[in-house]
Amino acid sequence: YDVSTLSPMPMSESPQSRAVATGKVVIEDDFQRAVIGQPIVNIGMDKNPNLPQSCLATPMTMMGRVIGAVEVQSDRRAAYTPEHAAVMRM
Repeated sequence: YDVSTLSPMPMSESPQSRAVATGKVVIEDDFQRAVIGQPIVNIGMDKNPNLPQSCLATPMTMMGRVIGAVEVQSDRRAAYTPEHAAVMRM
């Protein structure tokens, strides 16, 4: 899937938007509940048809300014721990 064709995602209450807004790592143990009513893009469903059940979103900073976020997802609920967040912050 060519992600360069995607439109910018609007800020919302999604885990990724919360990471951008707060500058902190966000762990969401119930991803599907967290994104109800939020704009989402599902990529890679042809490879793994299971919907994400948890995520960890980490803000990306450049020269002290948050410019976006990286989000990793799992098809297992509560897959991420504070130790995962510490690794992502590095």
